[in-house]
This record gives sequence, structure tokens and C-alpha cells, in this order.
Amino acid sequence: METIKKFEEMLKADTNLALEYQKLTEDKNSETVVNFMKTHGVSDEDIKDLINRELSDDELDGVAGGRTLVRGIYLPESLEQHR
Repeated sequence: METIKKFEEMLKADTNLALEYQKLTEDKNSETVVNFMKTHGVSDEDIKDLINRELSDDELDGVAGGRTLVRGIYLPESLEQHR
């Protein structure tokens, strides 16, 4: 999950990048979100690990409107198709 950590750091450091990512997740287009993550250095393996991991209680509480906040990263519900 090293590439996810780097991606999180990039989002925290760059407001414009974070806003662009947020807009993509609101559209709920999983292909676009996955491509965005890959373009910014997230590995295929880390994306699969992120999608397939169990959510914590806090993350489950954060599920709303078809988006899931996982490790500070919003994921569209449609990412399920990438399992």
C-alpha cells in the first residue's frame, strides 16, 4: 500500500489535485478514478488491495451517497466491478 500512501500525501499537499480527484469520485465512474490513481503512481496491486480490504467501523460510518472514504481517499461505489 506504499503507492496509496504517496497518493494520499499528494492529495493532501495539492488542493487542486484533491479537488480534481473529488470531482471524479462524485461522477462515480470507476474507470476514470482508477486511471487517475494510476496516472498519479498508484500500482494496480495497491488499487486491488484497497478495493478488496475490509472497511473499519469508522469507514463504514462514512459510507454515504455512493462514495466510500477509505484511508482518506473517496472511492466511488462502482469500483466494486474491479474486484
